[in-house]
Amino acid sequence: MQRPAGDIRPPEAGAASGERVWMNRWRSWRLAAIYREETRTGPGGWILRDSRRVDAQLCGRLPLRSRPRCQTTRHAQVMTLQGRTEVVTGGTSGIGRAITARLLREGVSVAICGRSSAAVAKVVTDLDRSGTGKICGTPVDVSNSDDVHRLFAFADVELGGVDILVNNAGVAILHSVAEMEPGDWLRSIDTNLSATFYCCWEALIKFRQRGAGFIINTGSLLGKNAVAGGATYCASKFGLNGFSEAMLLDHRQENVWV
Repeated sequence: MQRPAGDIRPPEAGAASGERVWMNRWRSWRLAAIYREETRTGPGGWILRDSRRVDAQLCGRLPLRSRPRCQTTRHAQVMTLQGRTEVVTGGTSGIGRAITARLLREGVSVAICGRSSAAVAKVVTDLDRSGTGKICGTPVDVSNSDDVHRLFAFADVELGGVDILVNNAGVAILHSVAEMEPGDWLRSIDTNLSATFYCCWEALIKFRQRGAGFIINTGSLLGKNAVAGGATYCASKFGLNGFSEAMLLDHRQENVWV
């Protein structure tokens, strides 16, 4: 005998074979999930807001239209930025400047760098008081490891440490291989790839001391798709993708996100 429409009582033990379809549906509703949100403190003092799907105990008793679909358990984490500190390379123009401006509005204190001391000073002046975060800057050649070490020492003094690193500095030199000079190749690899290693190496030391950290490396479509005339740029960005993925595998157990 089939259950009448709207009957949501649980199936009795030893129910007749004609009720098997109804029993399976009841079990599915019973195992359906709903959202629950909670706040907790994660590694390094990050505030994590978790949205989780959990078993609904009374799901089988809800009206048909109110029953959520069966879903597997998963969760999303949202990190609060207020009060964090960050280093942004290539922060004097373009994407780097836009990232810096947004982070300041989110309450992040930011240390920027660029090759020109005048450009760094202008951005610091323009963006000062644009948000609740502090901004400071220093001229740095990120393709020089000694300069990168000085940048992170500067961030320690001015900001009290580093929670987030944005590797944004880069150059685009577009020539065919036959027309390329060795200096063009070295400049592209040094700025787009070697500089990223220098900055990540310094940042990981800080993250281990603080218990967690984030690294954001600015890539490019040319890091996945080669184009004519882009050999040196493509090589640096393909390399950046591989470096980033390998670094994630190296340090994901240390609460480092890449």
